Amino acid sequence: MNMASSLQTIFFFVSLIFFVEICQAERTFTDFEKEILLSHNSARADVGVPPLVWNDILAKYARIYSGDIKRKGCDLNYSNRYGFGESLYKGTNVTGKAAVEAWVSQKIWYHRDNNTCTSGHDCSDYKQVVWKNSIRVGCYRFRCHDGDNFVTCEYYPPGNYKGARPY
Repeated sequence: MNMASSLQTIFFFVSLIFFVEICQAERTFTDFEKEILLSHNSARADVGVPPLVWNDILAKYARIYSGDIKRKGCDLNYSNRYGFGESLYKGTNVTGKAAVEAWVSQKIWYHRDNNTCTSGHDCSDYKQVVWKNSIRVGCYRFRCHDGDNFVTCEYYPPGNYKGARPY
């Protein structure tokens, strides 16, 4: 795909995201969606960044990518697709709240003073949860063949830019 085509695709999805937000204003959220939003926004409030809003297009993208994950054995493999941030979690009887709490627990390894993670540890999911410029989230939960639950969340705009601070 060439650069012009990539930019057109991104523009299309961004336009669609805004359109869906207008349409979903009257929608009732599921318990899973509420847990995801409340947990994210609690962590974001703790560091003084604005709350996220739910986006159905991002949730649909998470569902589509989750199908790929399930077909490939439910491994924690990030999509590496341009344009969205992403957090993945797998565990037994996972709720939306438990997934976000697992990501936020990475905070102990994040050192804001020098914007690094403790050597040998990952804190990228925590940073994505609290990334100040990310304002939309959509997630999907499914059951793997082994019985574990898997949660995929997509964020727009994405976070974790090298050298940039999350907040």
